[in-house]
Amino acid sequence: RRVHGGILQYLVSEVTAGSALWSAWTYIVDAGAHSNEKNTYERASALFVTVCGMLLFATVIGLISDAITDYMETMRAGQAHVLESGHTLLLGWSDKAIPLLKELAQAKLTEGGGSFVVMAEREKEDMEREIKQSHVALHGTSIVVRKGCPTITHDLAHVSAKMARVIIVLSPMNLSPDEADGWCLRVMLCLRGIDYSSGHVVVELRDIDNQELMDIVGGDLAETVVAHDFIGRLIIQSSRQPGLAQILENLFGFGGNEFYLKRWPQLAGVKFGDVLFRFKDAIPLGVLKEDGTCILNPQDEYVMNLMDQLIVLAEDDTSYKPSPQPLMDINRILWLAQRSANMKYTMTRPKTPERILVVGWRRDLSDILKELDDVVAPGSVITLYSEIPIIDRHQKLMANGRVSVDLFKNAKVDHALGNPISRRELEKLPIEQCNTIFILHEEMVENDTQMADGRTLTSLFLLRDIYSRRKNLPEQSTQDGEEDPDELPFTMISEVLDARTRSLIHSARVRDYVMSNEVVSAALAMVAECRAVNKILKELLSAQGNEVRLQSVSDYITLGASYSFLQISAIVRGHGHICMGYLIWGAQSEVLNPSDKFTARRWQKGDKLIVLAKD
Repeated sequence: RRVHGGILQYLVSEVTAGSALWSAWTYIVDAGAHSNEKNTYERASALFVTVCGMLLFATVIGLISDAITDYMETMRAGQAHVLESGHTLLLGWSDKAIPLLKELAQAKLTEGGGSFVVMAEREKEDMEREIKQSHVALHGTSIVVRKGCPTITHDLAHVSAKMARVIIVLSPMNLSPDEADGWCLRVMLCLRGIDYSSGHVVVELRDIDNQELMDIVGGDLAETVVAHDFIGRLIIQSSRQPGLAQILENLFGFGGNEFYLKRWPQLAGVKFGDVLFRFKDAIPLGVLKEDGTCILNPQDEYVMNLMDQLIVLAEDDTSYKPSPQPLMDINRILWLAQRSANMKYTMTRPKTPERILVVGWRRDLSDILKELDDVVAPGSVITLYSEIPIIDRHQKLMANGRVSVDLFKNAKVDHALGNPISRRELEKLPIEQCNTIFILHEEMVENDTQMADGRTLTSLFLLRDIYSRRKNLPEQSTQDGEEDPDELPFTMISEVLDARTRSLIHSARVRDYVMSNEVVSAALAMVAECRAVNKILKELLSAQGNEVRLQSVSDYITLGASYSFLQISAIVRGHGHICMGYLIWGAQSEVLNPSDKFTARRWQKGDKLIVLAKD
């Protein structure tokens, strides 16, 4: 338009071609520039060029505005390409997403923060709103949210999946367990299709029967965490020892002390019994060999190899290092260990048959029953109480080729039909004869965390009240305001899904509960940061091998004696165990990996030690 205007100006005025082009340009950019023209032809020409210039600029501004609007709409919808590398990629969204982001952000605290990318088939604004409302402590971490389908390779490219340091696949809650696991399998196939190899993939599954197929498809790339199986094992272990649930919950995650693995060339050739007393700010728990074999609580005579990674419990991966020599005289260690080995010690395993009541019905209940059968004494009775018709239960318990409960070696399974949230029906149960009561969320409401927790809490409070009324128990409390453990002669452990329910449970002075979603999220975060941790978690929660135990201090020493934590560790080691911390009678919480391992204290009745021991 400038050229056309210049030609027109050249024809109607007596100026050179260059001057005509310059005049035309001034008319375009400045609407008042033509006011100095003297004759009609020049004014008409200038007016025409000015109007054309206005239309031109309006068109350009419109195009720019549309482009900016389209770009902002793309950003708002979460469809813009993510230019990241070495980031943590979260695929999918569920109730575990927020606690998972909290744990991952906590893990990056010492690094000044990290870079997280979230992609799910939800509106970007909805996910960002949930993150904002949950008040996640980011600690310098940036979170980028995108809307997309993880089973489409084009969408995976948008979030730079191929460049991610680790990928976490969350199981969708709006699908049945088998359908959800099938969705996770398709995501893994897509990741295989883009040749992802810059890290590993942590996959949450909901059915243990699908783990083998995921291992085949994922190969060395995948680490699986089966949520239902993980929580089921945790509930069983917690039920065997009151107070253990909170200790295990604190072990899983990055809020305090956690598991770390590192090679220490200076420890090559040193026996593990010596390595145990080389760390001031950590507690060695085992080794991960070069071939991937995980050995927890090895024998004292095990010799560290140059390529062995030492497994420790520590506050941070940079907070500990080995000392050149043991922290305590080796002769003193051997003397204490030998002295304790001569003391009588008995693991607190059941010696008589038990009566166990299971309230509620989980999809993996048959797996829980099988685990219980492995740990209870012969002659034990397990009663299943649920609204599910008894005629349908046998089919559910034997689904997918599981062993019939009639073939259990130690426990007999009985059935009772009733509503778990009805006082009238719960009063028919002989709860005073029970040793352990499990309160599980119902299969039919597992996708609605608020309703599931509501039913669990109702059953919990009703059963406690029914027992108290039958026994006419007075209100008893300890000095710190918590419930006296002697008030209930049985262990009652409940499963809680929503973290917001925690305050309600605390107000009722209930200590034995498992925060399902938070614990699974913590486990996913730990495996994401170090995939070898998955082997540690599986052994700790299995019926065989080493496990975390809460033992009375009187099992190791004479009550009233004064010992430092380092000395106690040597005494405990005399029994082949590893002392991880302690729980003082009346204290609000346990102490894991004490910072002061040298100051002696007097150990009294009720004090407990947290030990790693082989069952």
